[in-house]
Amino acid sequence: MLRTSLISLLAFAPLGCTDNPGDSRPAACSGTDENATALFTSLRFGREHDDGSAPGFDLDNDVSVLGGASGCGRPDHLDPEGVEGIDNAFARIVPLLEQTEAVAVEGIVLDHIESGVLLLVLELDDLDDPTDDECVDFTLGRGVGEVLLSADSEILPHQTFERDPDLPSSSVDSMVLSEGRLDAQPIDFSMPVNIFGAELDLQLQQGAVRVNLQEDGSMSGFVAGGVDIYTIIGIANDNAVDDEVRDLLDTMLHASADLDPDGDGTCDQISATLEFNATPAYLFE
Repeated sequence: MLRTSLISLLAFAPLGCTDNPGDSRPAACSGTDENATALFTSLRFGREHDDGSAPGFDLDNDVSVLGGASGCGRPDHLDPEGVEGIDNAFARIVPLLEQTEAVAVEGIVLDHIESGVLLLVLELDDLDDPTDDECVDFTLGRGVGEVLLSADSEILPHQTFERDPDLPSSSVDSMVLSEGRLDAQPIDFSMPVNIFGAELDLQLQQGAVRVNLQEDGSMSGFVAGGVDIYTIIGIANDNAVDDEVRDLLDTMLHASADLDPDGDGTCDQISATLEFNATPAYLFE
């Protein structure tokens, strides 16, 4: 069921390709044809947990504290494992957005996944060992095809899709898989979104991805990065948005922006994390 929302994610299409520099690959890269592929079945905002922790990455390589000199004085989170410096300021905004029509966001995303409009496909190539492997190539791209659902409206595993030839993928080569977990960065994403009825490509910058590979081939994890707050505010100003909602959004974004990519002392990006689940799938050329 589609509903008008404050922020309606219609697609998440990674663009560009970020690979490790250098022409030679590490000795651990065997070049095996073995791989693991999975289709996203859910995508939702990474929220604060009851203990105050939140999923995400340290995107700015700094541990920011309230009122401190870094991160424009916005405090970082701990992640559930106790790692400091986690940048996910958007997690603090989600509860406020849920009091508006933004509560519809994740339902809209699921609708688009199940209808085949949004088919995100994650690939791990050169995979010698699904648990520990010193050299794995990571790719996140878009697929094309019909999605089959179970009687419970869940996406069935082991379906086959075609790569979308019109949308490039984003990849990082020669990553380490340890105890079934892989972190890939840096990656920049371009996100075609519909905000307040307006179509726009938002850039998720300084991006990073965490993948947890399960024994049954399913995957889970999250993607994180920074989103320019003025792009979102500009859309609100240019469209027929309720004044109260627009003012709330403007206030929240300015109060929460925590990334300063150009180093001018003003944070004009807000860090955000999207958690995902994915089921085993196949791709053909």
